[in-house]
Amino acid sequence: MNRLWELLPADVRAQIDEELAAGSTVRAIQLVHTNHGIDVFADDRPTLQESREATELRRDHLVAEGLLPHPSAADLPSVLARVRLLAAPVEAVQTVWVEGADGPYPRMMAVLRAEDGTVREVGLAALPGGEPAEVAELGAGLSAALGVPFRSASH
Repeated sequence: MNRLWELLPADVRAQIDEELAAGSTVRAIQLVHTNHGIDVFADDRPTLQESREATELRRDHLVAEGLLPHPSAADLPSVLARVRLLAAPVEAVQTVWVEGADGPYPRMMAVLRAEDGTVREVGLAALPGGEPAEVAELGAGLSAALGVPFRSASH
C-alpha cells in the first residue's frame, strides 16, 4: 500500500477508514499525519503532503476493493458500503439540510453511539438536487436494511 500507511497502528487505520467513509478527508489526513508511529525527533517524519498522499491512496484502495463507493455515489448499495466501514453501531438514519453554493440540499447522516455513550453524526451521502421523494426512499431503504429508525428533517 504505502510505507506511511504500514507504520500506522491498526486502531488508527480503522479510524481513518471510518473518517473516509464519512467523507471526512481532512480529519483522515490529520490522523495519518499525527499518528504515523515515527519518532517526533526523527528526520524521516512525514510532511503534510505525504500524509495527504497516503490518505488518498487509501481512499483509492477502498474504492477499488468495493469497500468504499465513489464519493459521489448516493444509491443504497453505495451508502450501505460506507456504513460497513463505520466503527460504532448505527443508532438511526436521518437527513439534515446543509447550505450549499446553490442553496440548501439534503445530506444523509448516520447517528452513531460510541462505547463511551457519546453520540455523533457521520455523513453518508450528499444529495444535491435530490428530490424529497428520492431522499425519503433512500432513507427508508437504509433504515430498513440497518433495522434502525429514519428521521427526515424538513428544510
